[in-house]
Amino acid sequence: SDSRVPLIRERLRTTADYEGPPSESRKYDQALEIAVLAFQRRHHLGADGIAGPATLAALSVVKIPGATPLEMAQEMLERQENGRKVVSLFSPGQA
Repeated sequence: SDSRVPLIRERLRTTADYEGPPSESRKYDQALEIAVLAFQRRHHLGADGIAGPATLAALSVVKIPGATPLEMAQEMLERQENGRKVVSLFSPGQA
């Protein structure tokens, strides 16, 4: 269980690597592991299914299709206002 899992899942939905329903679950389940593997392979990362520092760094620069930088910043602020810690996913050394 990890508080970053819902955001990882959401980012992977954005990249179309995770096809499951939206979820706030903190469980790193098999479907999420498969999605992480797919993302890692597409981005030429060490494909091990673990959301380690390199994978988290790559996810941190994922652009939401069609979104402007301002819209992406607004989305991150909205998440923070709703009590969701966006920054924790992208903090170096946390995996």
